Amino acid sequence: MREKTNQYDIIGDVHGRWDKLEPLLTKLGYQHNGQCHAHREGRIALFLGDLIDPKGNSPNGTREVLHAVKSMCDAEQAQCILGNHEYNLVAYHTPDQQGGFLRPHSEKNGRMHAGTHAAFEEHHNELSEIWLPWFKTLPFYLDLSELRLVHACWHPEYVSILKGKTLGDDALLRESVVKDSPAYEAIETVLKGVEAPMPQGHYFHDNQGNKRTEFRVRWWDKEATSPTVRNMVFPKDESFPDTPMCQEDVDALIGYSHSEKPVFIGHYYKPADSPMEMESPNLCCADFSAANGGPLVAYRWNSTKPLSPEHLITHTTD
Repeated sequence: MREKTNQYDIIGDVHGRWDKLEPLLTKLGYQHNGQCHAHREGRIALFLGDLIDPKGNSPNGTREVLHAVKSMCDAEQAQCILGNHEYNLVAYHTPDQQGGFLRPHSEKNGRMHAGTHAAFEEHHNELSEIWLPWFKTLPFYLDLSELRLVHACWHPEYVSILKGKTLGDDALLRESVVKDSPAYEAIETVLKGVEAPMPQGHYFHDNQGNKRTEFRVRWWDKEATSPTVRNMVFPKDESFPDTPMCQEDVDALIGYSHSEKPVFIGHYYKPADSPMEMESPNLCCADFSAANGGPLVAYRWNSTKPLSPEHLITHTTD
């Protein structure tokens, strides 16, 4: 879609929470015109991916979210990039030609998609005929004239590999599950971020309750003055050991220069009570755990730099 404006509203991970997206769109000034939600001043909504997979017993408005976002995209009132949850669901439903699927139907993987599958219990064909094909059309990132969007990590080499590609490329999709292949490394990093190993003997549990021995790092913070595990984990967690990161892992950090365009990310599930602040003067993570108790957050972009918390807008009426 050509750029019709430089006035954008960048919306964080929705995770099926129509009960939060609808009031946020209203608060931002998007009204339903009989076809879709549109802004009277021509603003465009930009979605950071992870539209699906509500958590636990939270309200499940996955179908409503998908219909709303797709109708906005179809009418050029919005754009949406691919999140790791959409990627995972496509792989989960793609046969591997060996009697299984590209993403194994394990208990853990089934639990991740349980909310989405529940939303389509009475609409089985809709998931396979509309939404999985649509997910295959979503770009891995957006590089607009003034700003960038990527779900988890702006990695120049991998962004270049994925330029102009989607999951509609069946060879790319199948290669993406082959560990250490170029497609695997690119998609894993762009959609899921950069991870580093925990010190020996240490582990933690993620928001799904899964035991983890690798942690998500502040990939943009290459010049960190004290790169310990506690300082480099993202989101910040004081329970992590204050042990220096392995120098090899520090050297592998990508970095993101303050001279680059502002970049917006989602994915990281910042705690619901996280302060409304930027990660750097030109990097904003807009995922404040809307999936559970946190607010759904949008950043109102009006070409103003550096990025500022005063442009963050939540779905709440506060």
